[in-house]
Amino acid sequence: MLLEFSPTINNGGDGDKDSGGVLGVSVVIPTYNERENMMKLIPVLERIFLREGYDGEIVVVDDNSPDGTADLLENLNEKYDNIRVILRDKPLGVGSATVRGMREAKKPIIVTMDADFAHPPSLIPKLLENIDYYDIVVASRHIKGGGMIAPPLHAFASYTINLAANLLLRNKVRDNTGGFKAIKKTVIDKIEVYSRGGEYDIELLYKAERMGFCIKEVPFVYTWRKLGGSKNRPIYYFTYLHKILQLLRKKI
Repeated sequence: MLLEFSPTINNGGDGDKDSGGVLGVSVVIPTYNERENMMKLIPVLERIFLREGYDGEIVVVDDNSPDGTADLLENLNEKYDNIRVILRDKPLGVGSATVRGMREAKKPIIVTMDADFAHPPSLIPKLLENIDYYDIVVASRHIKGGGMIAPPLHAFASYTINLAANLLLRNKVRDNTGGFKAIKKTVIDKIEVYSRGGEYDIELLYKAERMGFCIKEVPFVYTWRKLGGSKNRPIYYFTYLHKILQLLRKKI
């Protein structure tokens, strides 16, 4: 179900910027029980839109959070008038949520990020200042200057899965699982992504590289969430490995 809070939407013309040179940006965020984090994140994003002069919208794909995340966003939209919520019946996976949000985005540039501040909103301008020259700009934990402040098991699993993606799939991107990126709408409209979970990022970047899209990585330091419970479990990394083997076998 698409829950519209009737924001005033400016599609910004055919290019990345409208006739006045304003960059149109859709920030896509998948949520499940993220009320506390969204209460803090939305005002931060709105300040970035205002400071940087972006024509911004926030697209949230919520999997029917019992903590009232969608209700909070409805209230916040009364103030900001640029928040859209796609409300799904139940949890269907972060990958399918993010892809759905990207498909529904109205602006020419999309930023995908988590709700829990593991992806620092302050990096968004850095991602977007590179998007004029690249099709995708990935916030990377696994290049010089990047890193992870997380439980050791999660950090080790992330490093191992990305190493497997680089060695087996021969991906040039070093961080294939981060989920924090800027991507042109024209790019995502050309890529079919079928993964439902966090492994969607591996599939998306693998296909983007094979299709010849230009990708840049900029470093960032991932920090473990402070509010709410993590949905990321070490066992999920086996799903990531399965996706790598599937892509290797199918040569998609």
